Amino acid sequence: MVAELRQVLGQAIASLEQRRLEDAEAGCRQVLQHDPKNAQAWNIMGALAMERRQYGDAVQYFHQAFLQRQNDPAVITNMGTAFLENGQQDKAEICFRQALSFNVSHSPALEGAGRVALLQEDFKQAEQYFSQALACEPQSPVLMQRMAECCRQQRDIAGAEAWYRKALSIAPGHVGIVQNLGAALNDQGKAEDAAATYASVLTPEHMPAGIVLNYLTSLFILRRFDVLEHAVQQFAAGAATESDKAQAWVTLAMAQYQNGQWEAAAKSLSLASAIVESGSSSANARSLQVYYRYFERLLEYRQTHPEIYDEASTAPLLHIVGDSHVLALAGVKTTWRGKPHRCQAHLAPGPKAWHLGRETPNHYQVAAQNALQAVPEGSDVLISFGEIDCRIDEGIYPYCQKHPEINMPEAVAELVQRYVQFIHHEAKGRGLHVTFLNVPASARPAPGKSEVECKALDTVIRTFNTCLRKEAKHAGVGVIDVYAVTTDAEGHVRAERYLDGTHLLPHIMAAALAEWNEGKTDGQ
Repeated sequence: MVAELRQVLGQAIASLEQRRLEDAEAGCRQVLQHDPKNAQAWNIMGALAMERRQYGDAVQYFHQAFLQRQNDPAVITNMGTAFLENGQQDKAEICFRQALSFNVSHSPALEGAGRVALLQEDFKQAEQYFSQALACEPQSPVLMQRMAECCRQQRDIAGAEAWYRKALSIAPGHVGIVQNLGAALNDQGKAEDAAATYASVLTPEHMPAGIVLNYLTSLFILRRFDVLEHAVQQFAAGAATESDKAQAWVTLAMAQYQNGQWEAAAKSLSLASAIVESGSSSANARSLQVYYRYFERLLEYRQTHPEIYDEASTAPLLHIVGDSHVLALAGVKTTWRGKPHRCQAHLAPGPKAWHLGRETPNHYQVAAQNALQAVPEGSDVLISFGEIDCRIDEGIYPYCQKHPEINMPEAVAELVQRYVQFIHHEAKGRGLHVTFLNVPASARPAPGKSEVECKALDTVIRTFNTCLRKEAKHAGVGVIDVYAVTTDAEGHVRAERYLDGTHLLPHIMAAALAEWNEGKTDGQ
């Protein structure tokens, strides 16, 4: 019987390695029916539960194995890992320390203890644990990634990059490592290197969705729209999920709409409906869902208000660089400095003014720089950033709520100063004549937010705009007062002037330009 049970356990282990989980479980249960104290069978049951992300069950199974092998560091470590994944950090730490008391060089226990230290934000201790584990397993790409995470948490992005590259040299083509390396490169403003890193693992037969979607974003930042379109079509022809394909189509629609390819954008959008239906909770999907709905409204608006557009116009272009708000002006007729113009949008998706004003390079700065590079030298250019900084759920307001010791007006003044200096420096190098657009009032629904909080947010917006006007004046440039056309005489938000809760109707944006050109506003 003993020999038979060993054979069944061997088959269960093989089934687990081949991810035939049901077969592995059946084998373990057969063993436990005859030998309920079989530590190896309980250990395999715990591993099965971990595979299924049933962490509470895994704790129980590993505990049964522990009762039989209380001095086995591997079993104790397994139980600690299950505790950690189940959110029981304190119990996990006890397990890892106990395992190390039996074997100070037990690499999995050292890694687990390092993970606990990371969660406790004791990064130096985490780094020490991971270094000890690496001394035991010097070729472990997992431990190299752990070291990289220590570096990232301590804002040593170059150090993180070095560890990710080392891990990738051990595990070429590993999707997770490639994604992390790309993120580290983007965090340093190395968008070209990030795109090349993503592209290095892509083939027509192998297009992992996470890598592809990051690659498409990099191509957009670098404004390689032809390559972007080809990559989207190639990805959409493959075996990706409908939701992932939809995210790719929305990214392409972003490029097409800003470039005046209205029909192509509409077609791409029609292929992206799955992104809304999927209801994905990932940050990337949520962002693209916002763009999807925004483009739907913009395209509908174009059909119902053809009078503000002129497809055949030969009028000079007025260039607008900024976040998603610039798309409302794409193709719109306007008067600029007394002469007819047609607006050309240059989208830099996602930057806060805070990103642009940072001293350390980042891919948001690269996106803005490349958008400015697309504007012909010597042109007039409108700049529209800052609205993302002034939202109730991200940026200045929640930051100041989290850090009450921060003086909000002073923090905003410094942020705006850095933002204006960045734009002024970049524009000056190309001889561009800059005019800023300020931040509109917020009409976004704020579930669970009180009237007091909404008023506090408005104070943040007005403070941002006041600082922007001051810094722009110091730089010798103007500010178009978008805020003024979004509020009435009593300061109430004019919600009917918004295309959605965030973006203004195109003709309202055009009205802000007109009022500034006519000298009716000065950006106060």
